[in-house]
Amino acid sequence: MPGETAGQSRWLAPKDFVSHPDSATWNWSAEEAARYTRWLATRHYENFHVVSFLLPKRLHQDFFNVYSFCRWADDLGDEMGDTEQSLRRFSAWYTFMWPPSHGEGRPGAPVGTGSWL
Repeated sequence: MPGETAGQSRWLAPKDFVSHPDSATWNWSAEEAARYTRWLATRHYENFHVVSFLLPKRLHQDFFNVYSFCRWADDLGDEMGDTEQSLRRFSAWYTFMWPPSHGEGRPGAPVGTGSWL
């Protein structure tokens, strides 16, 4: 994509992320996860970006992180259209957050893990 930075091709909506065949192998540094949560919070159609104008700048990243966690939970619960599929996606997200293959505690997903949980 034009203007895409390294790793940005992994920046997917929650349901697309957990469906991607390679996503379980992706590692996210704390900086990459922070950029992803900022991207997710500011690109969504809801009005979170308006709230950020009202918050002290030092709290923006914290709210991006919390908002992204809630966005993932909401999207995986609401956008599947099927309860069983939603439960499978939540299970996949849980596995991404605390994957057995990442014994060092490195995140398998950019939301819900790493330095801010």
